[in-house]
Amino acid sequence: KIRSKGSIGDAAFKNCYKSQTELTIDFVQGQNRFSSIQKEAFINSGIKKITLPEMETIGPNAFENCTQLCTSSTCGSLNAETISGSAFKDNKKLLLTTISAKTISSSAFENCHALSPTSITIKPEGSIEGSAFAYCGAIEKLILEEIEENGLATTDKHELDPRSIGPKAFYRSGLKGALTIPFTLTEIGKEAFAHTQLETLTITPSDTVELILKIQEKAFYHTNIEALELPHSVGYVGKYCFAFSKIKTLTIKGTNLEFKLTKTVEV
Repeated sequence: KIRSKGSIGDAAFKNCYKSQTELTIDFVQGQNRFSSIQKEAFINSGIKKITLPEMETIGPNAFENCTQLCTSSTCGSLNAETISGSAFKDNKKLLLTTISAKTISSSAFENCHALSPTSITIKPEGSIEGSAFAYCGAIEKLILEEIEENGLATTDKHELDPRSIGPKAFYRSGLKGALTIPFTLTEIGKEAFAHTQLETLTITPSDTVELILKIQEKAFYHTNIEALELPHSVGYVGKYCFAFSKIKTLTIKGTNLEFKLTKTVEV
């Protein structure tokens, strides 16, 4: 049990596979965040449960292959500025209530088959990197927060850092239902949402050339999307992007013209 501000260092409990412990880091009054759990701090250990306050960083491979971590009950919410690469990778039975971060790095939760948070929230100016939630078959919902100004969502804040979703970020995950892409997102990587059950895709248009969305190859390949509207701020759609989806209605909007395809005609 840790009460003070600070960090847990590199490989501090690495390979302690017989340790059936629980980690609790208490919130300290006046302290915004606990600084970090560093690289490989608990990798391959027998840790069973974690209770964490808001974190600055969860380091690379920090809890990778901790196969007993939060398997019978959830560890509650995970809130961090950065969740680093492979931080929870291969914890096939890991359970968390919600996940909130600015950056979720490559393979952070890859192969966490049982992971089923009620929501995954990416904070403004953040990103989800490649394979972050690949093969997480129980995940159903993703929220990408809008920037807010004076309590209201705005689409004219030009100084924003661009955000992105990396290749295979949610590949073969359990995402379904609706997904809204905020105007600050500038790239959706190759196969990012391929082989998911998404049914509705809403792309919020940008009013500035600095925020043009690129949708890469096979990004929404083999989904359940039926109606699609591409606003003028979508500058690129890669090959096979929506192939084998269920699209019945496609609307492509330009700055002055609108083209609408409602039926495929074979010639």
